[in-house]
Amino acid sequence: MKVQSLIREKNELKPVEVELTLWPGLPGIQFIGLPDQHLKESALRIKSAIRQAGFDFPKSQQILVNLRPSHLKKTSRGLELAVAVAYLWESGQIPKKIMSSDFFIYGELTLMGEVLEPEDLNEDLQVQFPVVLTGKSSADKTPALFRKQSIASLKDIVSPKEIKPEPARSILKRPRSFEHLMLSKRQARLLQILAVGEHSALFAGPAGSGKSTIAQILPGLLRKPSF
Repeated sequence: MKVQSLIREKNELKPVEVELTLWPGLPGIQFIGLPDQHLKESALRIKSAIRQAGFDFPKSQQILVNLRPSHLKKTSRGLELAVAVAYLWESGQIPKKIMSSDFFIYGELTLMGEVLEPEDLNEDLQVQFPVVLTGKSSADKTPALFRKQSIASLKDIVSPKEIKPEPARSILKRPRSFEHLMLSKRQARLLQILAVGEHSALFAGPAGSGKSTIAQILPGLLRKPSF
């Protein structure tokens, strides 16, 4: 069974293929394809969510999950829902392919089988996919700017609610202030030169040397862009 999901890479949500199969062995979920520690821990949430939602978890089989492309590091976020749905389809516990192939299944799971909308979808990320099956939003209640299907728990997977998209609303605002941060004279002088001269810059150095902090402060010191 293959389904499409998403992973976050910098400021983008990128497609990832979730391929799932059942193998004889001890019950459990095994991830391959560069999963990080968070994703490995999510196996317990997926197992608990499946059982608490009233579905069966395999007793004499292990769930093998392959994540492609294999060269990208994967974290949990919304992959938990994708793995759970792929297993329920593969095991025949819910009707297969209730959605067209352009769906990207994305959502976080609780131990009780509830589905939460990942915070990624409420952040200012580049979203370049047409359809998402996700959970109810726990924060922002604004309508999705893309076609989306929503479910409250795994039991609702066969009858998701469609949320119609609305036109994008652009809100322009200056970067937030960083006056509370302490900088060295050398860092302050660098910011002064970059801001006044509007120069391009490449930051290099060891971790903790202030590269990210300087890069975050700089936009707030630049002149307001012209039309």
